[in-house]
Amino acid sequence: MNSLGKTFSLTGWKTGWAIAPPHLTWGIRQAQTYLTFRTSTPMQYAAVAALEAPGCYFKELRRDYSAKKEILVKVNDVAFCEYLIKEVGVVASVFHLDKEEGKSLVRFALCNDEEKLRSAVERMKLKLKFATSS
Repeated sequence: MNSLGKTFSLTGWKTGWAIAPPHLTWGIRQAQTYLTFRTSTPMQYAAVAALEAPGCYFKELRRDYSAKKEILVKVNDVAFCEYLIKEVGVVASVFHLDKEEGKSLVRFALCNDEEKLRSAVERMKLKLKFATSS
């Protein structure tokens, strides 16, 4: 199972797919019946175009996400994430596999456009009173 969401910067479209052996597809189709009615024809064409993207798309995506990641700063845990949502209007989530190693890591969605990311950083700078090199 996968979706077009973050890989193709199409979050909110709720368009995805499942690849499974025939004995499992019946159950998947039954569950899908109750999750959505249908995906519009234009979205289906967009999905095909996305899935046929040349290999360089993924190299560019990695490069773009790496650049966007540099826009954001390392910050601190759950309380900080809650503060960001309530006081700054920026959503972040804690991100760690090992609680001790990751206690200073947060996760931001890089699938937003650069202007939104820059706006979020500016709001954080104003509210949090910290400086970053731009």
